[in-house]
Amino acid sequence: MQARKPPASEVSAELPMTNADEKLWVMKVPKFLMDHLQKCNATAHVDQGLGTVTQDGGAAGSKAHAAGGATSFTLTLPESGLADGMPREYEFRFQEPPPATYVFSRKADGTPEQHEGRVSARGEIRPKELTAAYRRLLKERGDAAQASAKGRQVAIVRPDEEDELKQQARGGALSRQEERKDEKEGRAKKQEKRVQNANKRARPTLSKEDLKEALNDLFAKKPHWSRADMAIALGVPIKGDVLSAVLEERCDKITTRNDPKYGDYELKPAFRSGLPGTSAASLPKP
Repeated sequence: MQARKPPASEVSAELPMTNADEKLWVMKVPKFLMDHLQKCNATAHVDQGLGTVTQDGGAAGSKAHAAGGATSFTLTLPESGLADGMPREYEFRFQEPPPATYVFSRKADGTPEQHEGRVSARGEIRPKELTAAYRRLLKERGDAAQASAKGRQVAIVRPDEEDELKQQARGGALSRQEERKDEKEGRAKKQEKRVQNANKRARPTLSKEDLKEALNDLFAKKPHWSRADMAIALGVPIKGDVLSAVLEERCDKITTRNDPKYGDYELKPAFRSGLPGTSAASLPKP
């Protein structure tokens, strides 16, 4: 019987401890400097370093002790390969010593490869001086990144700005209401314009009696009419005094809001006699 092969997670390997006594610095590096160092590391010869680190002063203070007894250090990059305006010198700024921290390197599969040593100091590396040209370059990069991420930004509103934003929102709501009102008025004007155009047609002027007869003919076709449609069909002004008088005398306006014919006119019961769909039983008794 063949023995079971342990899964990859159970396979153990010896961890090399050759560098376990080494003292390491963990430093935060600006992105543009890290990009430059990685590019140089990929193209540099084996015997060519990425830069030179020099000690600037004697021991002084706890931060100096954290950095191995030196007040400060300077990283100097080679002149070759530098971008235009990129600073060449950088200073090391140290913080308080970290708690017991150890560094392990790992293989491509994520398993530990070697114990690299203990962190004795931590801090960051900053340019000693930024030239005007490189400041402009950094600003352009920042503006480009901000523009590309504009849609993903979250606005943080301070309490003193909240009232102003609410007023702006209310102003926007009022503007939309005014736009809807203008659209409604625009539709009304278009309707009135159509009536005016219809009135320009060559039709004889109707007297009040003629208008009553014509009104009966309209309601013989359908029981409900809007004032605008009646004015167009009769060829009279929509706001004319004669039409108003005839409607007041012979018609009732539907004022029930839930009625689908709200705002239309219908003949009063006394004038429905003889119209299609009207029986004597449906008429009011005298």
